[in-house]
Amino acid sequence: MQDPEGRLDRHKVAACYMLAILKAYPLSIDFKPDQGILITLNEHLAIETGLSVLKAFITAPKDEGEIEDFPNIDPEEDTKIFKNGFVFPEGKGEIFHGEYRKNFAVELYFTHKDECYNILSLSHSLYLLELYNRKQWEINNK
Repeated sequence: MQDPEGRLDRHKVAACYMLAILKAYPLSIDFKPDQGILITLNEHLAIETGLSVLKAFITAPKDEGEIEDFPNIDPEEDTKIFKNGFVFPEGKGEIFHGEYRKNFAVELYFTHKDECYNILSLSHSLYLLELYNRKQWEINNK
């Protein structure tokens, strides 16, 4: 954001794609709101697209000398970590708040409904999700 000639921030790029989908709202179905069901097709499309963009940035071949966000992780390990996509936190015990991905979709639904788009906040969420995946990998594979 400060250096127009600098490197792209993968989390902000993914967030821009997600919010573009929410603003365009490309998918529609015949739905009667009085049924009390929340349909989040566009939100799930936004999540899938954003995570795909993020994964592409993470697993893309790195240029020689490129500064990594996580310098102690081997690029080949990045490919292994995100080979099957992202995993989401599982709420267990006393802090269970429902399924993470569904809650994320509902959050995006209200982001669209209230027209309260915030690239920085969404990119921060994507960063934390990436960090969570890295920590889970470290716990399960080291």
